[in-house]
Amino acid sequence: MKRTVIFIAALSVFFFALAASAGQTNLFKKYESVRQALLSGSVEDLQRTTQELADTAVAERQNAIAERANALVSAANPLAARDSFSMLSEELIRFRQGRSGARPVVVYCSMEKKSWLQPKGAITNPYVDASMRSCGEVQ
Repeated sequence: MKRTVIFIAALSVFFFALAASAGQTNLFKKYESVRQALLSGSVEDLQRTTQELADTAVAERQNAIAERANALVSAANPLAARDSFSMLSEELIRFRQGRSGARPVVVYCSMEKKSWLQPKGAITNPYVDASMRSCGEVQ
């Protein structure tokens, strides 16, 4: 009887931990790396971080996000990269809606008519030049 109770308790702890980890994702962290690379203007960093995001999305079975990330990897110029980032952001915003717990905030730029995700804090708009980085509002 004592062994059965211990076994059931251990099994409960295991399933609780499994359920808690199921809600975790690395997609937001990888997306933020992509956003930072876009802000810095480094094409090499942008391609590397976007490929990491695509790989993570495939591993987490988020095919729509992987597809958008792959489109960003192949962007031919900064304007195309920003447009691809916008579509990637839309997909991650949809993904965010189905999540709970710690999540990045959604920010919208009315000048560009585009949204993105970022950690709480000062706004850093990835769609505009450095002089307009603070343009946007948390939704």
